[in-house]
Amino acid sequence: SDRLVMAIIVLNATALVAHEMATSGTLASKMWFWIDYVCVVFFLVEALVKIRRDGWKIYWANSWNRFDFTVVVVSLPALLGPFLDLGQFAFVLILRLGRLFRLFRVLRFIPNLDHLVLGIRRALRASVGVFLGLLLINLILAVMATLLFRDLDPEHFGNPVASGYSIFQVFTVEGWYEIAERLEERAEASGMSDTR
Repeated sequence: SDRLVMAIIVLNATALVAHEMATSGTLASKMWFWIDYVCVVFFLVEALVKIRRDGWKIYWANSWNRFDFTVVVVSLPALLGPFLDLGQFAFVLILRLGRLFRLFRVLRFIPNLDHLVLGIRRALRASVGVFLGLLLINLILAVMATLLFRDLDPEHFGNPVASGYSIFQVFTVEGWYEIAERLEERAEASGMSDTR
């Protein structure tokens, strides 16, 4: 049933997170490993049962089934966990993270999901214009800042790329104080601004 599948998905995500939080070799770490292992086996069996019940063509025609099957295939190396130390293979750890994408199946239960997806697509298309506009403004300001401040602070404004990053930091208030104060100090030291 869908409720059981959703419960297993949430349990699997919890097991992945809890296993990474637990100290390696402890009882908690082993327990979460085995819970994750059983979840992987469950999803493999679920895919095989659906393929046998519906046939490959009908199974593969459904986009959610294609998504599930891809996640199951990505999860298969985890089945070697009891026999091999998979921690030494970085790609297996990356594939483990791919299993978290199974949480997207929860979206199937949202009412009017098609309308929601269409709205998100429209919003993303509109966001591209806003993003490009902000990028253009940042580029113009970066070139201006390079021309104005490259001699005072070459670390932050030595070229347009560094200037663009510094301008972005100022926009996000991350480097607002440090960058501005450094420019002021260097301008005063070089005699380019009035002293207080």
